[in-house]
Amino acid sequence: MQAVQELEAKFLIAAGKRPQRVLRRVIQELSWAGYRIRPKGKVQVQDRYLDTKNWCLHRTGWTYRLRDADGKKTLTLKQLGSGRGALFERREIEQPAQKTQVNHPSPGPVAAQLDELLGSHRGTFNELFVLNNRRTRYLLTHPDYPGDIIELSLDRVCIEAEHTLRFAELEFELQQGSSKFLVHLLSIVREQPSLVMARLGKFQRGLFAAACAPQERRQIKPVANADSRWLDVGRRFLTIQLELLKAYEPFAFEAIHPESVHDLRVVTRRIRAALDIFTPVLPKVNLGKDMQGLSRVLGRVRDIDVHLDRLEGYRQKLPYDRHNALGAYRRHLQDRRWKAHRQLIEFLESSKYTKLLTDYDILLDQNRSPSGRQRLLRVGDAGRAFVKPQLKKVLKDGASITQESPPQALHDLRIEVKRLRYQIEHLGVPKRFIKRVGKSLIKLQVTLGRHQDAWVARDQLDSYRNKSELHPAESKTFKKLARLERDTAARLRNRFDKHWQAFEANAKRLKKALG
Repeated sequence: MQAVQELEAKFLIAAGKRPQRVLRRVIQELSWAGYRIRPKGKVQVQDRYLDTKNWCLHRTGWTYRLRDADGKKTLTLKQLGSGRGALFERREIEQPAQKTQVNHPSPGPVAAQLDELLGSHRGTFNELFVLNNRRTRYLLTHPDYPGDIIELSLDRVCIEAEHTLRFAELEFELQQGSSKFLVHLLSIVREQPSLVMARLGKFQRGLFAAACAPQERRQIKPVANADSRWLDVGRRFLTIQLELLKAYEPFAFEAIHPESVHDLRVVTRRIRAALDIFTPVLPKVNLGKDMQGLSRVLGRVRDIDVHLDRLEGYRQKLPYDRHNALGAYRRHLQDRRWKAHRQLIEFLESSKYTKLLTDYDILLDQNRSPSGRQRLLRVGDAGRAFVKPQLKKVLKDGASITQESPPQALHDLRIEVKRLRYQIEHLGVPKRFIKRVGKSLIKLQVTLGRHQDAWVARDQLDSYRNKSELHPAESKTFKKLARLERDTAARLRNRFDKHWQAFEANAKRLKKALG
């Protein structure tokens, strides 16, 4: 087998949509556009992705896999790359595999390329994750493009890793002919309402599911002391967050795994918290409004993901004959999630997001730094000037919480707690104070977060029960679930008092350390 330049278009099928139904719709649209579709059969594919302990191959920009397609084993090297408008163009090298000899393959193009990339002392390859794929294939031709052929595949994928990941994807690979044929097809497929343009390959998704990444890409937090310049600390921290923002953005765009949306949302929160305290020493750029808009559209998807995750717990608390009601409710939530996901996609493709990235670069521009005393401000003084007021606010708001306080008051406190938690990371005070306060803040944040999730779940259940035409037995089911969520919120409210007392004790020590 020889090296080839692979050109393909990839579309994810939106979560909650039925892959076979989406495929039929796409085939129908292509038929109306004059395409001839011929079934090519089904195949069960298992891919084992590999790299060395030190990610030597990844550093060269290649992936390595052992593929078993219905018993036919193949070794493949493929260049890394992200999609642009759903299009992926990468170099691919294959050769037949002799048994499972991945460390020292028999002579062939893959073995030769491995020697060129890594040399003869490349070491042992370790398995990163396993990808199972049920693939249904079709061949596409068109009379206006004689001799050109595209292979359409419906891939139903399960990635076995630390977190099992399942998704369905349509791939259109140009097997023969001009790229114009593929571009013509894309003009039709892009209009399909249940498809999301892929931004990543299966390998990147597998790394995310396996919760592993090359060592050099793991971010290291900047370390500051009381004499460090506040400007330097802020610019260094915001630079790291920008790198994370760009790294997580394509995963959130695809929104296959709930944690992908959550990770990007956490980055936006950290940036917003940092802007509160670093803005006085940075260029005057109004970044907060657009960052808040991004956080808002991420939050809509995340809130529904959290509630979808609670459905399994509901199932265990209900008798079997009431499970059908949960199926209808799941479809209701999945429809809402798709609408929220579309809003997220629209934002990430909008001029607002482009402007956000442009303004962010201006914020980090060395030539736009302020002059005078602001440039000379040190961490010790900044902590007292900017972080201490936030600490006082949290202490004041938390002390005002009573048993009669509405859920919104606890939710508002949770937001302030998270902001304080992110801000104290920049303080140049002894680590023991940061560590103690940080731990108590995390416990407080988790309790308040679960309390908020329970109240939001209760409101969603009540809203669904009141707005939907339910059978009396189904209405009774959702009334019971709403009551369970209310009881959960009450238990967490009582737990809050214990965590608050622990935080107050540690906060007083931090306040004293700040001076």
